Amino acid sequence: DNGKFDYERDFDKIDRAAGWCGFFCLITNTDYDSAEILLKYRQKDIIEKAFDDIKNHIDMKRLRTHTSATTNGKIFCAFIALIVISEIGNKLGVFLRDKSWSKGSLIQELEKISLIMNDKGQRLMNPLTKTQRTILEAFGLNEHDLKAYVGSSK
Repeated sequence: DNGKFDYERDFDKIDRAAGWCGFFCLITNTDYDSAEILLKYRQKDIIEKAFDDIKNHIDMKRLRTHTSATTNGKIFCAFIALIVISEIGNKLGVFLRDKSWSKGSLIQELEKISLIMNDKGQRLMNPLTKTQRTILEAFGLNEHDLKAYVGSSK
């Protein structure tokens, strides 16, 4: 009468409709059960992101090598770098999302840590920023650990 209407949610109908969300068909020729197949399918995204990291963050789009020894060495270094980048993503994923940072910007922040060698051969480190300390804490480290490492390396 007044041009307005009321509504009430029918939670049973909503639950029935939502019960079909996420259903899809996976066909395979393996002996895995459905739970294992679904797990492997969902891990596909992790693998695709790893290849994206290799191509874009590690700059491995083109190998530009001339010998198999050089190619093997470059691929090995890329693999180690991928492990490091994956660990950074695992440990600092929430931090990166909260700050709207990329892995590259995080690396740039860590590259700002500077060391100075005095005339006696001692290595000295500038104080860390709050952000740098937060990054180190995600890996179970603190400024004292880094200073001890810097002071002991020759």
